[in-house]
Amino acid sequence: MEISTLILIFKNEINAKKRASFEALFDENRILATKDFVQGDNGVYEDWVSSHGMFVLSTIAGILPDSAYGTATQAEFLLLRSEDTDSELRIEEHNWIAAAEYADSLRFSISLINVLKML
Repeated sequence: MEISTLILIFKNEINAKKRASFEALFDENRILATKDFVQGDNGVYEDWVSSHGMFVLSTIAGILPDSAYGTATQAEFLLLRSEDTDSELRIEEHNWIAAAEYADSLRFSISLINVLKML
C-alpha cells in the first residue's frame, strides 16, 4: 500500500502556474483542491501581489533538476488562500479557520497544523 503525504498550504496568492519548478506537480495532478477564502472563489493563482505563497510551495514541492529539490516533492496539496496581502485584519483568522474546516469537510485526515506567527 502506497502512503502519500497531503500538505495543506494556507497562504496568500500562490503564483505557481507556468513555472518550470512546479511542472511535475501539475502534470501528476497532485494539487487536489484550491480555494480562495479572501475572494470567495477557487482562484489561488491569478492575483500576484506577493510571492510568499509561491516561495512556501517551492520550498516544499519545487523541482529544478540538477539544481534544487523541495522537501516533499511527491506530496499532494490543498492550496487554500486565507491571507489578504493588502492587510493584516482579524478576518484572516476567520479565513484560516474556514480553510481548516473546508479541508476537514473533504474528508482528509489532518494530523498536524503548524502555525508560524511572526512577532
